[in-house]
Amino acid sequence: MRTFEDFVAGVVPDPKVWHMKMSNFDRVNTDYVILFGARTGSTWLTHLLRRLLGHPDEYLNPDFLAGNAERLGTTNPIDFMKAIRSASQTGGVFGIEATCEHIAIFGEDRFFKVIERPVVFHLWRENLVAQSVSIYRAVKTGHFHSTEGKAPPDPEYIPSELENWYRYMARVENGNVELLQRREITPINLTYETIFKDARKTLQLFHDSLKRVLPHVDDVKNQVEKLGSDWNSDAEKHFRQSHAELVGSTEDSRLVRRLGMVSVLAG
Repeated sequence: MRTFEDFVAGVVPDPKVWHMKMSNFDRVNTDYVILFGARTGSTWLTHLLRRLLGHPDEYLNPDFLAGNAERLGTTNPIDFMKAIRSASQTGGVFGIEATCEHIAIFGEDRFFKVIERPVVFHLWRENLVAQSVSIYRAVKTGHFHSTEGKAPPDPEYIPSELENWYRYMARVENGNVELLQRREITPINLTYETIFKDARKTLQLFHDSLKRVLPHVDDVKNQVEKLGSDWNSDAEKHFRQSHAELVGSTEDSRLVRRLGMVSVLAG
């Protein structure tokens, strides 16, 4: 696996920028992590929470590491995380979205050295096949979010490629749970299927969990909307039929199932 250092190798940092970005570091007194998998509603949460509870985003996504390192003026991993924490906080609260793979690339011990006692929200999707169809379609079309404009034409359905995504999504989901177990973290469990039901209730949960008072908001709106179409439903149906054995064995091996994890917003 490539490391943080590999991804930022070509960046020429500017120390003056780093010192400027560190101006709010001492203000941070509350950290939280949204441990997630792709297509679980994490972008929707970013838009829901930003400016109220920091700006939780995928700062450790390898696609963004080089750009973030340049923007923060450092290629030192500890200084990088400190600057992200300082520059992205609001009201003393810092949030970050990450998968187990993002954290592994950065370095797990490094990550928890800077963020020592975070509140961890564990986000997954109950319907793993639908999740895999969603990422397959997004990658194939290049259209990931509703804010990107009108959806392009439906992609070609290639079962073998969807199978690869399905296996990958299952691996990341279990990897997230294994990280929680390894670090002995008791998370606040959330699912894609429950966070959308009541945006205000979801927002209130985050404020309560972080011991913050939710300011008066007349109407909780979110510009990010769910994507999906009949193509998604049909692809899921075909995959379940043609890969029934794989789906069955994968469901049996999902740690969220075996450990009886349930969203706190369920019911």
